[in-house]
Amino acid sequence: MLSGCPPTNVIPPTAAFSFAQTNDTAPFSVQFTDESSPGSAPISLWAWNFGDGESSSARNPVHVYTEAGTFSVTLTVTTSVDSDTTLQDITVVVGGGEGEGEGDGEGEGEGEGEGEGEGEGEGEGEGEGEGITTEVK
Repeated sequence: MLSGCPPTNVIPPTAAFSFAQTNDTAPFSVQFTDESSPGSAPISLWAWNFGDGESSSARNPVHVYTEAGTFSVTLTVTTSVDSDTTLQDITVVVGGGEGEGEGDGEGEGEGEGEGEGEGEGEGEGEGEGEGITTEVK
């Protein structure tokens, strides 16, 4: 190889990442994972922009969004050879997972009359009167 000539097998990096929202209530935590290919030199710098004015230089950061929405996230990776940037629009959502709900669910039934009863109430509950007829002899 001649001195001063660049090597012919120089491969630039390729930026790539994945993400996963780790909770479904505000504030929203999102785990970002670097999936970049370094090319022919190791990656020496990660520059994240999370689309909400915040940034990080960690390789696999966790970022907290204060509200749901769609954010344009960029990752720039740098090696001694070159740098590369990728952009993904990510959507942070409320809910979507399992949860618990509250509501009124105690119903009581009252019935009047001979052999019939009618129940009233909302939700799940116990009550007499699903058209029950008592036979009188």
